[in-house]
Amino acid sequence: MRQLIFLILVTLSCVSFSVAQADDYGAVSFKVIQQSLFINKKNIQKVSLYKDPLGGYAINLALTPQAGKRLAKMTAHNIGRKMMVTIGNCIVNVAVIESSIGGSMQIVVGSKSAAKKIVRAMTR
Repeated sequence: MRQLIFLILVTLSCVSFSVAQADDYGAVSFKVIQQSLFINKKNIQKVSLYKDPLGGYAINLALTPQAGKRLAKMTAHNIGRKMMVTIGNCIVNVAVIESSIGGSMQIVVGSKSAAKKIVRAMTR
């Protein structure tokens, strides 16, 4: 399940983020420089909250096989580059791609409240 734990985390203030806003956009976006892969709720198999041993929070995300293959292909061709995970217009995470990321990953988000909002947005 944990192919990659994102090592570089950019914490950005996203005061305006809400579940309703994420639902309006209807997609989770994985972006690498000029490439984008949009994942909607149909492409997500499972989302769960995870508390790491250091007290931070992360989201375990499992994609469908088709979405996982698309993400694996995009990330395999962009190792060493930054990838941004967004919901609507809110940046959730920015990380350097260290290896191909398939259908399962962990997205480090920091606080419990932010993690809960993101899980709600992805599962609602």
